Amino acid sequence: LRNLIKKISGNSKKTYLLTSECMKEKEIYETIFNDKLVKKYREIIGEEVYLVPELHVQINQFPKSKLAGWHYDGQSERNNNYLKKKNRKFFRVGIYLQENNKEFGGGIDILNNKLFKILPLKINQRIESKIIHLISLFQKKTIISKKGSVVFFDSRLPHKGTFPKNKNIFNNINKYTIYFQIGNKEHCKYFIDNSVKRMFNNFDNPNVSNYFLDYLKINYPEEYPIDFLNLLKKNKINIMTAGKTETVFFKQFKDYIENLK
Repeated sequence: LRNLIKKISGNSKKTYLLTSECMKEKEIYETIFNDKLVKKYREIIGEEVYLVPELHVQINQFPKSKLAGWHYDGQSERNNNYLKKKNRKFFRVGIYLQENNKEFGGGIDILNNKLFKILPLKINQRIESKIIHLISLFQKKTIISKKGSVVFFDSRLPHKGTFPKNKNIFNNINKYTIYFQIGNKEHCKYFIDNSVKRMFNNFDNPNVSNYFLDYLKINYPEEYPIDFLNLLKKNKINIMTAGKTETVFFKQFKDYIENLK
């Protein structure tokens, strides 16, 4: 996988491989259907497992400094009550293709505190961020992941990339992580709807809008690889995508955005 990602990324030192690129590579998307992972999905979610096709690879995504980078993935959903529902079964899965250590920082740090279970707080987001940063000074925990380790995390869990001590990181090793989202039908639908909202809100920022449009515009099932569809069927996993009418519109909207440049 490391050799494949290095090849298709052109040995880029810092980038994302988006869903449309990952869907061309069976070796990447079949990691979602690893037998151990599928078993865990069912243990946590139950029989009705849905996949959000926000499959991507992060390459050398590090925080700007040792103390920077703390966030939680559900910040854009902070005003929605579903984020705190007791029946919420939705999480991000990260597959790390190198070990995490203090020298090279190949994984993530988390906030080892129960604060995340009550996030988002009913206060200004900037103040909330300052509270998270303050607690991180005392209760940061580095996840000691190995090559091939998988981390499941709640979208309210404060985390950041482990900052490397070695300043020559790019000359020694590349940090590759595969990410995707899994959940039940209800909460995957919330996530898709929120992605559409974020795409429209950031239409004038191509780096952001194109990230969401890349997977929202893919028509299911016609535009997905047959091997991917077979893996969904074999593992009895559903997929949550935009509808056919919406995907046509998103394709046109992408063209519209590009013409604004």
